[in-house]
Amino acid sequence: MIVSITRLKLRSAWKLGSFMSYTAKAVQQLNKSKCVNFKANIGLTDHYTLSIWENRKDMLEFSRSGDHAKAVKNARRIASEIRIYEMEGNEFPNWKTAKSLVNEKGKRIEYK
Repeated sequence: MIVSITRLKLRSAWKLGSFMSYTAKAVQQLNKSKCVNFKANIGLTDHYTLSIWENRKDMLEFSRSGDHAKAVKNARRIASEIRIYEMEGNEFPNWKTAKSLVNEKGKRIEYK
């Protein structure tokens, strides 16, 4: 199984409303997907997610389609940075470990 850890850093707390509107739609899509389990840790500007997938194909199918794909396409308007880290596993790391992994080892996408 694949554990995906993501972090999205908003440009400012003023972007939280826009972020939440995208998030609500993406979570509805997620609930209909092949995701095994999901958790979120939402702050004012830093937002983390953990998800577990049977395989990378299912994960990519979700992330590249529907409302999630629309949110990613519009991320540069609300986010300054996204980080993504994937690892093998069938359970979530604790939040401290997850945040450390994605911040230190995650693939970084920066929006200027």
